[in-house]
Amino acid sequence: MLSGLGLFFGNIGALAAQVPLRLMIEHYGWRGVVLGSAGIVLAVSVLAWAVVRNDPTARGFRSYAPAALQRKESANFATVLRGFRRVFAYRNTWLIFFAQGGLVGSIMSFTGLWGTPFLKARFGLPPASAAAVDQTGRMTFAIHHIDEHVLAQVRQSGRDVSGNPVVAVTTEGGEPLRCCLRDADPGERAILFGYEPVIPASPYREIGAVFAHAEPCGGPDFAEGYPPQWRGRRQVLRAYDERGWIHPSTRDHDGSDPESVIERILANPDVVQIHSRNVGYGCYMFTITRAAA
Repeated sequence: MLSGLGLFFGNIGALAAQVPLRLMIEHYGWRGVVLGSAGIVLAVSVLAWAVVRNDPTARGFRSYAPAALQRKESANFATVLRGFRRVFAYRNTWLIFFAQGGLVGSIMSFTGLWGTPFLKARFGLPPASAAAVDQTGRMTFAIHHIDEHVLAQVRQSGRDVSGNPVVAVTTEGGEPLRCCLRDADPGERAILFGYEPVIPASPYREIGAVFAHAEPCGGPDFAEGYPPQWRGRRQVLRAYDERGWIHPSTRDHDGSDPESVIERILANPDVVQIHSRNVGYGCYMFTITRAAA
């Protein structure tokens, strides 16, 4: 149990520390942050050495160690090695080892080393924003573009959900494409059609105009998290409950820190999904749900 709690809080700390560390590095420089972190670790180590004992009996409490261990005053190196062999003979030790080292450790190492630099280089995000995407985009919510089957039907039939003809357009640049969640470049072939976002049958179902590529494009070119090109764009986050009714948690945001706003909305258990919409035209942009466990 203690090992599990230690791993849990260690992973939470590793994930949550990225943005604060990035902000401190920008303000104080990497040397000051590293020295400060080293000082904190040293202080905690000294405190642990001064307070923590190998057995509770050293502090006047009852010992929960097996009686055989309580009788031993010290252990030599050979005894320690035999202890390691006994621990690693227990199959759950290997499960923890591979789960942490082979899966969690490799993912966290990759994202920690390359996640933020990749977002900076590929999408031009500021360091703090790149760290925010790297930290939260992979752990709390999922972004959904318009379903490929819906897009295929619209492209093939040439009609939208209302039966109106799809309009073929050549983009001028900046049109929000709901198939790949980015702004269009000038001269791209696209379609404009009426789309009805998926919610349960309710008085709040509505249809609005959206842009998408005229041909299949493969969807978003980012794996997860908030659409990088739309960061900094003011949006309304319209929350819906299980009935398909608009939830009071609905709010707008300026796009500078969408993750924290989304997390606050999804913290309400009555919210089932969120639709991101433009402030001016009210057009649907994409759907947000809780990340799959």
